[in-house]
Amino acid sequence: MTTADVRFGIIGLAAGMTRCTMIARTSGARLVAVSDPETERGRQAEQQFGCDWHADHAELLDRNDVDVVIITTPAATHAEIGSKAAAAGKHVVVARPLEATLPRADRLIAACRSAKVTLAVDFPLRYHPTNQRIRRAVEEELFGRLILGETRLKWWRSSAYFRGSWRGTWQLAGGGCLINEALHQVDLLQWFLGPVERVIGLTATLTHDIESEDLALALLECHGGAFGSISATITHPSNLPVRLELHGEKGGVVTIGNRLRYWMVKQDREEARQAQNPEDFPFEYGGPANIVEDMIAVVREGTTPACDGQEGRKSLELALAVYEAARLGKPVRLPLKTKAR
Repeated sequence: MTTADVRFGIIGLAAGMTRCTMIARTSGARLVAVSDPETERGRQAEQQFGCDWHADHAELLDRNDVDVVIITTPAATHAEIGSKAAAAGKHVVVARPLEATLPRADRLIAACRSAKVTLAVDFPLRYHPTNQRIRRAVEEELFGRLILGETRLKWWRSSAYFRGSWRGTWQLAGGGCLINEALHQVDLLQWFLGPVERVIGLTATLTHDIESEDLALALLECHGGAFGSISATITHPSNLPVRLELHGEKGGVVTIGNRLRYWMVKQDREEARQAQNPEDFPFEYGGPANIVEDMIAVVREGTTPACDGQEGRKSLELALAVYEAARLGKPVRLPLKTKAR
């Protein structure tokens, strides 16, 4: 196993500056180059992180000193740029969502598989110790057979957030608040509940001048019988902490802002063994803390990332199923039928 620094390149600095900082702060990682068409952002990254800047991402992909490329451009560009990165022999990370459509997502997954490189989707909440604890409890059936999972995101986004941007567009973003702001929670909910089989959806655009929705509601029916619900909006007067609730026959959990607020497990269906005390469930998460640490392990040890391409496809398909159900005005079953695009 090599111990040399894993060399990163970032394409897209509007959202990518946070990843630059993450790489700079992570032992074993080195930021080699960034790409962005805007000179001001590129020069800022050069000065702040001591890396090279390329206005054209093709120049970054031509380099032989980049192991991993992180792509934070609009969702609808991920397949094109990611496929080129894979063909150049780079491991590929994309910001959520994986893509804007399933056919293009599948194209990117296939390109990375063909090039024998790893494709990962950056869902930071999968690394959070609280969510890792919940996932382990679900795997060990600590809550018993799952019955209901719920997530609620109530945030505010101003008109300036969308002005002159690709955000809120169907073509480039793939949708609105559900696929942009709330997809992290969508990913967690399906990660905990398991495969979704049927979706009922409602969407509306109520307070923003955008193409896509600023309010989305969904009901889910999952394999194994559990139900789920998603509430997502950017119409709230302020940003509230995101809430997630999960329960089964033996117990449940509530998180607010990804912090545990309730934890209860019963020995049987009548008597509580644990009440609001998750420490009674011994657990210590020793995995990567973020996507950069995750990709270091991928390069050095050949591990599988927390959310690879096929995993990342699940939340995309679920969000698109909600949109389809809302458009048709009737329930939609998964898997979705896809047409080449």
